[in-house]
Amino acid sequence: AFGDDTITIDSASGDLTTIGALTGETIITPLSTLASASAVAVTNKSYIHLNGVTDVDTFTGGVRGQHLFVKLIGAGLSLVHNTVSADTMALADSISFVMATGDTIHLIHDGTRWVEYGRMVR
Repeated sequence: AFGDDTITIDSASGDLTTIGALTGETIITPLSTLASASAVAVTNKSYIHLNGVTDVDTFTGGVRGQHLFVKLIGAGLSLVHNTVSADTMALADSISFVMATGDTIHLIHDGTRWVEYGRMVR
């Protein structure tokens, strides 16, 4: 509780109840379908479908703590591993992820770059 504001999670149902206002960055959003590009803007996005064949070097506009789920709905492309520049991706085993249709990856922004949390290969 913060002053008169409270957040309660019911352990049986999982329901979330709030009293007062919740403020801060928006980090959960509905699905967006985006064209692949070397830089893909994901400001205020958390779940995207990528369509296209252009390899992705960066996801721009992320904020610390933002979760990003990316599913490929187009033909194959690569998410490029690179930990040198901002908004790049630190991927598992330091290897770019060659995605095929239906593959999904979960990334979390650490304040500088995206870090892979997990992936599902179809």
